[in-house]
Amino acid sequence: CPVTGTWMASTTLPCTYVPTEDFTQQTLSWSVEQGSSTSTIFRRDDSGDHILLSQFRGRVSVPKHSPGDASLLIQNLEMPDSGHYTCQIIWRSRDNSLITREVTTIVKVVKGKCSSKVLLLSEPGLTLPAGASTSLSCEAGGSPPISYRWFRRGPAGTAELLSSGAELAWPSLRPSDSGTYFCEAHNRAGAGAVQRSDAVRLTVTGECRAAQILCQGQRNRILLPSPRHGALPEALRAFPSSPTLEGAAQEQGSVLQLLPHAAGTASPSCQLGGGCFLLLPPVGNSVPQQHHHGGQTPV
Repeated sequence: CPVTGTWMASTTLPCTYVPTEDFTQQTLSWSVEQGSSTSTIFRRDDSGDHILLSQFRGRVSVPKHSPGDASLLIQNLEMPDSGHYTCQIIWRSRDNSLITREVTTIVKVVKGKCSSKVLLLSEPGLTLPAGASTSLSCEAGGSPPISYRWFRRGPAGTAELLSSGAELAWPSLRPSDSGTYFCEAHNRAGAGAVQRSDAVRLTVTGECRAAQILCQGQRNRILLPSPRHGALPEALRAFPSSPTLEGAAQEQGSVLQLLPHAAGTASPSCQLGGGCFLLLPPVGNSVPQQHHHGGQTPV
């Protein structure tokens, strides 16, 4: 029976028999007829398995430990693999006579269109805090190369093209990233036909990932109450209210020391993991005592 295989996919050409103690398999071979030439691809004998055509090396195999199964697996099908494939098995009987059997399979390799179902590898709805990182992945079947495009659904059925590629990633989410997203996939075999995934709704909240930790500021120092004494909370930074001066500070245990150019009348802010900020009063003013946690006092 003819076998239709998809380019760059895998296919198995059947060749089976019922083993019997009266016959012992001597040789097994697979050959292919293409045009006017016939070549042996695979041969199994007492010396082992041999792949005789270089273009099939690393792509073909026959089960070793399945008596009666001599089927040929071809991986990563190529267009020139189309042809007539013949499985030949030679047995030796108890009286030393040889018996030969053959079966031929016609293989046609075609380029497959993108599958009608494009999978969006995510939950239908995602709710994540600002500052979190996430990604959406798109997957479609069919012959490569497959092209992907990502869209964000707009008003009145419109769609905004965002990017190309199988993945859409956000290293740090913002509330403005909330929206409905979907991907489209197509390949050359589809004659321009585009397959669309289901949509996923992404909601970004304004909450911090990290626990709220109140900061205290006085002069050019900020005390950072922490559940871990002697260490700053992870992903915690401080800088003047202008983010361009980020890093103008030094960590000293649980105290963050602002550098001279960051002091003065600037209003430092304490950034908690997740992209949230706690604004402090201008340097030189202290925070009311009721905002202080952990029994520590300003320095």
